[in-house]
Amino acid sequence: MITAVHGVTFGVCTLATAVGTVICLRYALNRRHEPTYQVARWSRAAALTAAFLGYLVSVPGIAEAFNRATGVLNGSRLAAHMGAVLFSACLQIMIVDWTYEKPYITTGIWSRIALASAVMLALTWQFKYANDSGHEFTTGNAHDPRIAAFLLTYLAYTGLAGLEIAVLATGMAVHSWRDRRTAASGLTLIALGGVSCVGYAISKGGYLTAFEASHPWSLEAEKMISTPLGGFYVLFVTIGLCMTLAGSRRALVHR
Repeated sequence: MITAVHGVTFGVCTLATAVGTVICLRYALNRRHEPTYQVARWSRAAALTAAFLGYLVSVPGIAEAFNRATGVLNGSRLAAHMGAVLFSACLQIMIVDWTYEKPYITTGIWSRIALASAVMLALTWQFKYANDSGHEFTTGNAHDPRIAAFLLTYLAYTGLAGLEIAVLATGMAVHSWRDRRTAASGLTLIALGGVSCVGYAISKGGYLTAFEASHPWSLEAEKMISTPLGGFYVLFVTIGLCMTLAGSRRALVHR
């Protein structure tokens, strides 16, 4: 069920990620011949593209058209969850390229690609197994254990990814604060986005766990908490990524 909170969140995040995608793609294209941080630049653009597409197919009218076009019931839900996994994975790869020493970058990148691929395969299998119920893949259908398992798999991954993003971005922000305030402010927002992602995963995952234990709290309260947190994750990261671009440009001007 789409509430007013969902509608506002989907709309704002779709618009923000669309603008962020254009900015980051243009930045990556303009610097495609620069050898340093190429993976980070393209991962940043890919992350926002995935987030944009994921939110786009969540908009009610577009979601219905997507389901009809693909012939897959709840296909838009699967696409949205896949977009969220790709968003988090690309952010992790970006931060690996920023923070790891050169000999360890390739291993760090491929390990995150492998984990994200495994999660997406697991979600696809769980979706195929649970989709015959006809229920939407939301916490409102926590009574279906197959849907609950799908959501918990997704939430476990996004929670861990958000934690890594928050910790590493915080370290980078502290390290950069003295000399590159704009970039450091952007990294701080990225870290706050990671914290919001962890809160989102805890809110939804906690509700599902409590429901299984027969002691759930109000579903309305869960949605009022988790929906804005999910939106804050995407919005904070999107704004933060654009601020890091502004910080990079300012650093080049001052050299």
